[in-house]
Amino acid sequence: MSIVDLQDFVDERADEFQRMRDKASSEIAQRWRDPDYTFRDELIETMKMGTNTVAVNAAAVYLTKYYDQHDDASTLIERMRDAVASRAKETAFEYMVFLTAIREMNLIDSKYPDSIRGTVHPKPGQYAPYLVEPDTSIAPWHGVAVLRSDGTVNTVYESEIFAETSRYTAVYLRGDYTPFYYQEKSVADEVQEAFHSER
Repeated sequence: MSIVDLQDFVDERADEFQRMRDKASSEIAQRWRDPDYTFRDELIETMKMGTNTVAVNAAAVYLTKYYDQHDDASTLIERMRDAVASRAKETAFEYMVFLTAIREMNLIDSKYPDSIRGTVHPKPGQYAPYLVEPDTSIAPWHGVAVLRSDGTVNTVYESEIFAETSRYTAVYLRGDYTPFYYQEKSVADEVQEAFHSER
């Protein structure tokens, strides 16, 4: 098995991609102005679940720890909601533009003509394996992956990690600034850390 970076395929055909991207951006922008285009709203709502919420979490922690009863907390909460909605809207638009452009280019199929596409969004002609433990309560694109100490993999809301940071170690890919997944510390790791902190 090997991992390929889709960006490399795009870079090989950069001029063509830019033309297709510009065309898709114009067409989708026009479609998004239609107030009856409900798919736009569904996609934005979906993107809210995957939006990076580190800044929102930090603001919530600040609000909780340093709350001043003379401040209007509802204003801050409204700003947090607006920030997530704005980011989700931008992400949804760019995501749709990118997918449309690479589909028009036949980018993936031209590289792998005999392949079967695997996806977490089941649809005709694609393979959708069930990638999580039966007790996982949310879908992979709504949270972060956790490699448990017993070797199983779950998906949890990121807030669950932040609530118990001492239980997890963030695992990064080289060059990334956000974790690729989190690894649950074993009991032995926790005992060893506690031992060293006491010395």
